[in-house]
Amino acid sequence: MQTNQVILSGYVGNAPEARVTARSQTATTRIALGQNEIFWKDNERQERTHWHYIVCYGRLAEVVLEHVEKGAGLVVTGRLSTRPWHDKESTRELMVTEIIASSIEITRWPKNKQLPADPSMHEATPVSELEHPIPF
Repeated sequence: MQTNQVILSGYVGNAPEARVTARSQTATTRIALGQNEIFWKDNERQERTHWHYIVCYGRLAEVVLEHVEKGAGLVVTGRLSTRPWHDKESTRELMVTEIIASSIEITRWPKNKQLPADPSMHEATPVSELEHPIPF
């Protein structure tokens, strides 16, 4: 049995890039997801950012384009995919590894993102106000 599943959490490092596939005219969106690694070297705290490129297709691509911004915190579930890429400057064929997203959860909104004006859109309803309280 073989498995190709990736789960990553991090922060969006760029505005989502929208494209349409040439052959099937499917909507695609690409984002860079950054993960900070903290480690110690010579008794000094060091930090390094690893960048992962996330590709979304179809309806997920449209939702990401509409709701995700630079700085948003995400959890991405998907699979690894490696494909050839032609560098226009050196005319060499390179390989790029991307994560093809199957689901994305927004865990943190960017600081400049405003919540909806209607308070009911971002406040939980107390259990006492529910018509049918949970019986346990």
